[in-house]
Amino acid sequence: MKKTKKINLNAKNIYFIGIGGVSMSGLAHILNSMGYIVSGSDRDKSPQTQVLEKKGIKINYNHSKENITDDIDIVVYTAAIKDDNPEYQAATQKNIKIWTRAMLLGKLIEEYQYSVCVAGTHGKTTTTSMIGYLLRNLTPTISVGAMVDYIGGNFKLGDSEYFVVESCEYNDSFLEFSPYIGVILNLEYDHPDHFKDLAQLEESFKTFANNTRGFLVINKNIKNYKEIVADTSAKVLTFGNQKTADIMYSKFVQKSKGKKAISDFMLTINYQRRKISVPLIGKHNIENAVAALAVCDILKVTLPIQPFYGYKNPHRRLEYKGVTKNGTIIIDDYAHHPTEIKSTLQTLRKTYPQKEIICLFQPHTYSRTIGLLKDFSTCFVDADKVLLLDIYAAREKDAGEIHSKDLQKSIKTPKALYFESESSVLEFLQNNLTNKNLLITMGATNLYLIGEALLGG
Repeated sequence: MKKTKKINLNAKNIYFIGIGGVSMSGLAHILNSMGYIVSGSDRDKSPQTQVLEKKGIKINYNHSKENITDDIDIVVYTAAIKDDNPEYQAATQKNIKIWTRAMLLGKLIEEYQYSVCVAGTHGKTTTTSMIGYLLRNLTPTISVGAMVDYIGGNFKLGDSEYFVVESCEYNDSFLEFSPYIGVILNLEYDHPDHFKDLAQLEESFKTFANNTRGFLVINKNIKNYKEIVADTSAKVLTFGNQKTADIMYSKFVQKSKGKKAISDFMLTINYQRRKISVPLIGKHNIENAVAALAVCDILKVTLPIQPFYGYKNPHRRLEYKGVTKNGTIIIDDYAHHPTEIKSTLQTLRKTYPQKEIICLFQPHTYSRTIGLLKDFSTCFVDADKVLLLDIYAAREKDAGEIHSKDLQKSIKTPKALYFESESSVLEFLQNNLTNKNLLITMGATNLYLIGEALLGG
């Protein structure tokens, strides 16, 4: 094995606009560990920025042109940063190299012989963490979009030629990557602020498939998967629950008791069958596990009889948070797309049939809420009650076209309630939750803090 890998970016000093983001902070850690001088900016302090600062990385908690000094060689920015950002403008005026987060990540991926890029509308984070876990004896570099316990964060700098990367389709960022192994978990319409329709999104995934150099692992349940892989030079391996899939799963059974959750299934790969256990619940997590096992088979990794023994899901992915003093189970999940919400609630309904499920949800972006409103109106059916907060703007501005009250009206089943503030919904929960309830805090925001407040955290 090699010592800490060093990538030559023809630079010394690298500045990140939006350094506190999950992916950006991971890249900042990796480059800092490689010996680069790293600094950056963000709007607010966060657990990610605090960890970076402990490593000696300077962070400005503002976006000011004065932050872009003459000694900076490269400025890296996220999709949330627009060209009117003062730091972006300062870098332009000083003729400093400006890279998107994806461009930087793509340049890192090029330097690894065995790169694995995990794409799909859902499940990227979980599958990336699974692959990293299964390859852990090979000391891979890992970049994942959540905090993962076994690597102690959202990144890990390895010392081998293996690099496992979560690869997001938003803004076509994953088209900057040319992996040795590409993984496509699923494909559904999302990001209506970038993709005008499903056909445009499918075209992007087709390009991702064409950019894959060695092997492409794809879910056979994807409706147009044959068109997506039609032009790729990579060897295509399908996975799914069909008998015609190259890697097949069957006899899926799940059970849960308190913190402990487990799913069993039969895996058929290379004409051999074996029983696999995963310490997670949900059919979607079985498919994530099968995709991860397919990658390991391609890389000819020898796995133990129970390869997922000791594995723990990333934070905010069906994460069991605890039980309140009055007996309410608190679970947190990152789901923010209608399909994710529906799948998560179906899993909870099957696992906790005796509980009254209350779903606290905050919509993420105006464009997604209005673009997928019809699907949002029907995806909560397995909850007994839905509590809604205002739409989280993220990178967008409110044009007045959609409001959480519109979503509330569109949800016919179950009953939906709207709350103007986190404090008001917290008060409602404190006064109404009992040991008959299961509360799931759901969405791509910090709603988990409400669950933790109820637990006394």
